Amino acid sequence: MTTSLARPWNWGIVVVTDNSATGELPDIEPGRVVSANETGLVILIRHAQDIDDDLNDDSDDDGDPDLAEGSVSAAFHHGPVDVHPERQLVYEGTLLTPSGTIHIGDAELSVAVPAGASETRVLVSVSAADDSSPDQIWLDLWSQDPAFTADMLAP
Repeated sequence: MTTSLARPWNWGIVVVTDNSATGELPDIEPGRVVSANETGLVILIRHAQDIDDDLNDDSDDDGDPDLAEGSVSAAFHHGPVDVHPERQLVYEGTLLTPSGTIHIGDAELSVAVPAGASETRVLVSVSAADDSSPDQIWLDLWSQDPAFTADMLAP
């Protein structure tokens, strides 16, 4: 199962967490794309206002400046996976997922995706050429429970 979210990110961050997990989200660590703890991840993404001059020509004439977009793709797998060879791994860890659902987004919008029961393994990767605020992020997720099966996914 894969979910994608492409839009302007007005906060310049993506939050990944199970809303029923207890604990504080991590503070952003300078110089790191991903700041993480067992409660959640805070991932830097291209800020909506991080635009090239040639993109901000306001060609739609609505008076609003054009905004940069970033995309996040999250795929839930049925076991461990390797990072795609054209991507750079920027984080690997475990996220507590007591509800079996992970929320991906920011203060403006989030989407819910199925996760493993109690804990979910997370790989975060970006294009090899991306810098500290990538415009494309991939999340690969899987349950660490050896008894986990596809019918255990939360609806």
